[in-house]
Amino acid sequence: STVQSMLRGLIDPNRAMLRALPERNMQDIYVDANNNYMLSYDNTSGIKQSTSNALCQTATSGGHASRAHYTNADEFVVDVMRPVMINGLAEAAARQDLIDRLIQVELQRIDRATVVPESVLMARFEAERPIILGALYDLSCRVQQELSTMNVTELPRMADFGLLCEAITKVYGWNHSLLDVYNNNRKGAMLGAMDDERIIGILLKWKQCIRLPIEMTMKELLLGLKAYGGQGKITDGWESLSDEEMDMTPRKFGGKLREQQEALKEAGCLVEFLGKRRGHSIVRISRP
Repeated sequence: STVQSMLRGLIDPNRAMLRALPERNMQDIYVDANNNYMLSYDNTSGIKQSTSNALCQTATSGGHASRAHYTNADEFVVDVMRPVMINGLAEAAARQDLIDRLIQVELQRIDRATVVPESVLMARFEAERPIILGALYDLSCRVQQELSTMNVTELPRMADFGLLCEAITKVYGWNHSLLDVYNNNRKGAMLGAMDDERIIGILLKWKQCIRLPIEMTMKELLLGLKAYGGQGKITDGWESLSDEEMDMTPRKFGGKLREQQEALKEAGCLVEFLGKRRGHSIVRISRP
């Protein structure tokens, strides 16, 4: 929380540096974004799907419209793109679309022997603030000069940020690529999130037992995974499927596959959706 307050203090100082993540009304996130340059949420745990969707839209540009108060026909419209910081003791993001927009940073626990009062720490920070800001402004100018010359053949989903990473690498003259560091961070986060999806884990084990590539209907794939992982046993270290997963429909399973598609590719399982044949959705499983 303290580190996050410092970072926001450099970019977008505010009377309330840290706020609770709105969960009940998604409009509050857009109102927050409309009135602040940076969104800063403290002590989060699990993030609901609707909240995750709103954060994705806010981070990469999205609009929200609702009826203006005390009117019948007027709209309240917000169209924003804002950086978002979230902290918590556990990894709050679970959905792959949000994870693909994140940089996850794990801070080391502070040794009690080095702990100082917050007033002392903040006084030191305030003394260094002009130097830090000057360095950030200088870096920003130099990066802007380099961006137009960057030629990167393979960019991540956050393509503009990928170019920014390569420009920073060039400015500092690093031997290692900041884009590679970012890609490894994304990959680790995406694979970690798959651990909570037992049916996806069973898919990864199941594909090792069959000859690839293979094409089948979504229903056939789901029935095969249920038979493989739903016998009330441990399957190669994976727990058997829950009752909810055993009752999953092909449509819902297809949505989960699409959500996990990029993470599955990183794990060595390429999932392709081939449209419909005779009313059935066809999926192809192969190695990347």
